Amino acid sequence: MPCNVLITAASRRVALVQAFQAALRASGGGRVIVCDINPLSPAVHVADRAYLVPLSSAPDYLDEIRTICELEAISLVVPTIDDELELFARARESFAVRGIGVAVSSPETTALCNDKLATCAHLRAHGVAAAATYLAGTLPERISLPLFVKPLRMDASIGIDEKSLVRTTQQMMERVLYIQRTFGDAALAEEYIEGREFYVGVMGNGELVAFPPIEMDFSGLKEGSLKVMDSSAKFDENSDRFHGTKAVIAEIEPELKAKLQKASIDAYRALRVCDYGRVDLRLTETGEVYVIEVNASCYLEEQSEFATAAAAHGISYPELVERIAELAVERWKHRSRAQKRRKKARTAAAAAASG
Repeated sequence: MPCNVLITAASRRVALVQAFQAALRASGGGRVIVCDINPLSPAVHVADRAYLVPLSSAPDYLDEIRTICELEAISLVVPTIDDELELFARARESFAVRGIGVAVSSPETTALCNDKLATCAHLRAHGVAAAATYLAGTLPERISLPLFVKPLRMDASIGIDEKSLVRTTQQMMERVLYIQRTFGDAALAEEYIEGREFYVGVMGNGELVAFPPIEMDFSGLKEGSLKVMDSSAKFDENSDRFHGTKAVIAEIEPELKAKLQKASIDAYRALRVCDYGRVDLRLTETGEVYVIEVNASCYLEEQSEFATAAAAHGISYPELVERIAELAVERWKHRSRAQKRRKKARTAAAAAASG
């Protein structure tokens, strides 16, 4: 376990900070440092030390983070929001040369996971069943409706609501224009997979473990409501959709459990996710499993689907964050050792050639 950990965009992630603190105490000590844009954020007041930083979109954001790492002798940086993942992925090497690990996948993987069209194409090319997805305007001449229309790169279900499912060409055109004008993003038209929705957490880098599947229970929705987790179902606490959905440990046959876990591990490996992630899937009435999204460095709060599944697997929340930290640090150390070996070999080869 690293001595000092930096959690970015700490905000309300009090439980995450406390879990890292507990893990550090149990493994020999260390401090949890946080940074945020708001001095009143709850996590700021439970961390061992806190720093105010600009938005991650600011030109000097990463410089501020590197300065904090130097001041606090940070061994591991834990990004917590989707907006930062690609930024930190691209900057991994600049932290690595300073002896600092970052709990994030490679730039290629992070970019793939943030691009739903590329994710689909990559998974299908690697033999993983995924919903057929097209960029609006490039649809094949013969395609079946309904389709699910959503933004190309938005996260947190932004741009998804009950009107996302289109049943006519006119509805599709209207939805595409809505996404382009409202979010400034390209629109995707995705094959709509009717069926049950599951989430499977996967952890590891070499030897992988898939947690028990979580199922999204839509039974509390009104009759005829679209059974998807749109922005209202996720975030609008005053909406019927928020109160009509809940994530539960799936009560399923062992064969189906194994099938969902295998599909999730296949997707995780195909995209080369590092450390931890969550795979979202749909199960049709005929028993076919489709991957609908892969979330590298997924939401890690104590009440998240990932942490809930880990608990069902027998891993407590402090144990979970400790294991993720160990995976990220060991991955960085392994890569650093490999780089040193290659450098030594090149030096020896050059010396032999000159002699």
